Amino acid sequence: RGQETQLATRSARHHRSKSSFCCRRLLMFSRFVNWIGNNAVQVDAVEAEAKLRETLPGLLLDDEQIEMSFKMERDHFYFTSIRVLFRDKKSVTGKKVNYLSLPYKSIKAFSVETGGNLDTDTELRLWSPGVGTTKFDFVKGRADIFEIHAFFNRKVLLGNNWNNLVDVQAVSAPQVETTTGSMEEFLNWLGGDATEVDAAYVENQLKTAPKVLDDGERVDLAFRCGRDMTLFTSERFLIVDVKGWSGKKVEYKSVLWSSLRAFSVTTAGGFLDRDAEMKLFTDLESMKEITQDFRKGKADVLGVQRYVSDKLLGLDTGAPCGEEFRGFATSEQNLFAFVGDDARQVDAREVNGQLHSARVVQNCETVEMAFKGRRDLTVFTTKRLLIVDVKGWSGKKVKYISIPWRHVQAFAVRSAGTWDKDSEMMIWTQIMHDYDSGDPPAPVPGMSYFEQDFQKSVDLMSVHRYLTLKCLGEGQDCEVSATEVLATPSGSAEELLSWLGQDARQVESAEVDHHFRSMLAQSERVLMAFRVGRDTLCFTSHRALFVDVQGLSGQKIEYRSIPWRSVGAFSVESAGSWDRDGQVNLFVKAPWMPRVSYDLRKGQADIMAIQTFLGMQIFGSDDGSSTVPVVPVVAKDPGAFDAFLSWVGDDAREVDPVELNARVHSSPPLLQNDEIAVLAFKVHRDTFVVTTKRLLLIDVKGWSGKKIEYLSIPLKSCTAFDVESAGSFDRDAEVGIYGDVPAFHHLCQDLRKGSSDIFQIQRVLASKIVTT
Repeated sequence: RGQETQLATRSARHHRSKSSFCCRRLLMFSRFVNWIGNNAVQVDAVEAEAKLRETLPGLLLDDEQIEMSFKMERDHFYFTSIRVLFRDKKSVTGKKVNYLSLPYKSIKAFSVETGGNLDTDTELRLWSPGVGTTKFDFVKGRADIFEIHAFFNRKVLLGNNWNNLVDVQAVSAPQVETTTGSMEEFLNWLGGDATEVDAAYVENQLKTAPKVLDDGERVDLAFRCGRDMTLFTSERFLIVDVKGWSGKKVEYKSVLWSSLRAFSVTTAGGFLDRDAEMKLFTDLESMKEITQDFRKGKADVLGVQRYVSDKLLGLDTGAPCGEEFRGFATSEQNLFAFVGDDARQVDAREVNGQLHSARVVQNCETVEMAFKGRRDLTVFTTKRLLIVDVKGWSGKKVKYISIPWRHVQAFAVRSAGTWDKDSEMMIWTQIMHDYDSGDPPAPVPGMSYFEQDFQKSVDLMSVHRYLTLKCLGEGQDCEVSATEVLATPSGSAEELLSWLGQDARQVESAEVDHHFRSMLAQSERVLMAFRVGRDTLCFTSHRALFVDVQGLSGQKIEYRSIPWRSVGAFSVESAGSWDRDGQVNLFVKAPWMPRVSYDLRKGQADIMAIQTFLGMQIFGSDDGSSTVPVVPVVAKDPGAFDAFLSWVGDDAREVDPVELNARVHSSPPLLQNDEIAVLAFKVHRDTFVVTTKRLLLIDVKGWSGKKIEYLSIPLKSCTAFDVESAGSFDRDAEVGIYGDVPAFHHLCQDLRKGSSDIFQIQRVLASKIVTT
């Protein structure tokens, strides 16, 4: 019996040892997978903040708190009260560390993804202009992904204050899903076609288990396709994507209404066309459009269009269509027949009746100008540019593209030449352009740029005056007075053409204001004007206006307008010893027109006066006070060899901002009176300055040093930043700035090792980019 007991004990020990061995192997494998995947675990936020303030006292601002903290093998990231802070150790030694700061106000979309059966991690994704997509992986079970989702609900959604209360009954009559045949269900599943479902039921589900929605958030419209859902809520556009065969891996993607720049809906066509379609267009390069198909007859696509209109254009405050539109078409079929006539300019009142009768536009919205080519329409309403594109031989499939006037970044009109049959209108938006299927892919406009041809008979100056009022802000969301778009007075175009054809000379602003008065808004004034050859550049109180005379006869003229709100950065460049021209560059928040340059004759323009004027127009009203003290810097002699290596590597050394302030306010006067240079770095002959209003890069060119470019990037165009310490074998630290200007998504400057305090730089940037 004793022998049997010993055998049983040995067997039990063997099984325990084997089980323990297997558990250790699984734990080691799990740790290895997490190390490979760089997955994070949640740690105590209070302890993390105390340790961070002790080891890196300059990283956090004084009133900043860490609310959630996570640790990976070597890296850390923190969700503080004002930003996402990512501490990324690089290189083998880990001495080179990058600190990325992403303000919550710069986040335009975010998503969380739960773990599946075979997954060891959950995920968080953040989308922001300039930075693109930022991804964080978490160890499954070591971080509550729904707690993280609730955190970003509070910081991103509630911080945007985009809660337009929409009358859902007014925009869409709920359609109850009915059971259909298995083949139809299969085809709908293959095509990704969604059906409308009960929004109240979905809201109740997503406020309990799991808790995805905020307590005060309301689901207005809900659509289901297979296991996936698309929701329109009071706070966001929410996509629920169920993945994998088990359905346990689910992504919840939230897109803020404030990130949308345009939208379109396409109705279903004839017998072979089973679905309608909606597209939402954002200002994010990494998520420029979102597409959703709807099952034919199971979703009111025009109701969805009216809902999105209320979110992007403002609430519909008008009464439903009444007696005034009974004489017009009452169905889509009549509207399509109306659109299908031959090309001609049409009566805005007639189009207004047609679109209201078909419930395409809001009740409070009015069509003010309308143009038709073949079967399509280009419509100017009080709130948007509406393009009606009729597709297919039957004309039943119609696409409605809506671009709010406030999201038009630039516009232009071009008159017809001697041998041209048409004039043109051009519109630029903030939406990223597309690429074709070539090798390499070439850019194509997509939703970034629109061009519309007009017959010669169209009064182009009247179109220009209308766009001026809508895009410059004076007539947005309200009706334009009839006197503003009256026919252009007889002879005024010929008089302007004659004046433009004169010899090149500097022009008084009052003279240009007189000749261009019919093209300007009522309160708009020409403040600076320049002539080069037959072309004219005007800086008005509202915009930059470029007049480009084209062709041999000079009758083809383009008038291009860039509102000051669309300019994300600018530079001026002085003429060199052998150059005849200085240059002005405007960097526009329009991907299809990221930069506009204009040459100015040497000696005919005061470059510093232009630089001052542009600064006043683009960021002159910004706060110029300093939130951190300006500390004098003691210069260190780097030695001849180190100085040479720094010059070769383009490494900058910090210079005294106190001395620099005295220089840039006098000779030449680069900064505004209330603007202060807080940080300054010099590399060779160039200078990088951080002020209380902008980043100023002074680039000295040529052997003589007389050709100098002054580039200004307003701090309000900066969406995030990072600083990086020098490593063991690196000679330089780095500072990087991310922005929403297509030409400057990421601007990087190397700093000489040991000559700059990157945490002081970090505090300055955080105080202006994150907190303001």
